[in-house]
Amino acid sequence: MGGLVCRAFLQGVDETGQPLGQKDARRCVDKFFSYATPHNGVDLRIVRNVPGWATFGDVNNFNRQRMAKYLGLKQSDDVSIVNDFPADRIFNLVGTDSRDYLVLGGLSAWAAGETSGGLVRSEDATTRGFSAKGEDIQSPRAFVHRSHSGHYGIVNSEEGYQNMSRFFFGSVRVDGILDVDDITLPPAVQKEFDNKKTVHASYQFEIVVSIRGCRWQMHRRTALEHSAVFRTYDQLFPGKPGTARPPPCAEPSSFLGLPRPQQEHQNYAIGELRVRCEGFGPGLRGGRDLIFEAPL
Repeated sequence: MGGLVCRAFLQGVDETGQPLGQKDARRCVDKFFSYATPHNGVDLRIVRNVPGWATFGDVNNFNRQRMAKYLGLKQSDDVSIVNDFPADRIFNLVGTDSRDYLVLGGLSAWAAGETSGGLVRSEDATTRGFSAKGEDIQSPRAFVHRSHSGHYGIVNSEEGYQNMSRFFFGSVRVDGILDVDDITLPPAVQKEFDNKKTVHASYQFEIVVSIRGCRWQMHRRTALEHSAVFRTYDQLFPGKPGTARPPPCAEPSSFLGLPRPQQEHQNYAIGELRVRCEGFGPGLRGGRDLIFEAPL
């Protein structure tokens, strides 16, 4: 709820359409960090989005139609949109450990599904906005294997503290993009593809980011924990094969999820960048080490 309260203060309105807070007070806010906040509501099995008539315990605060009203949004299908505050000044910490969320005897985690922190689905825990030119801006975010609360909760986690302190007080910003030029299909599938057969393929990309010499991880998305980045072949290579160089498979903030403190000092540089790329499974040519030693 804390993240939604902050968003309501920054962009929301009351029942009469008046802003929730004074304009001068909102100007004092420079950055905003959210822990496992249901920015796009709460979705559950069977019922999907929490219904508006579910007033017990004010759970309908997570109904998108109700959220759109107090967040000052005209549309209710996507309430993760931030108005009147820069989306790139918001950091979203997303929990991916549903197994350790034991509220209601594990019923909540079952209802939210495995791709969640036990209450908030990963796809609903991020924000976005639009630039003056109408460009879609994804808020920076990091995925960590923590539950929504409890002994292994995200709020009191080391990963949360490390991401938050860097976002608030850091002076260097790093963007990482995985640009996929080609993917080798298994020989049997490749033969069918060459014969103009339709191929439906999908891939999962795993990313783990840590600071050298530290035991904790800044960002973690793996298939085993149901948090890997999922892309279909059509998403990676839109259009006919070979007609154009494919775009990056995702935006840097939503794909790599590195801590992205705003770059206040332009003269900072990273002298060495080491990247290890591995690929396994049918149709992938083993593992490779790519070492880049150049200023970034």
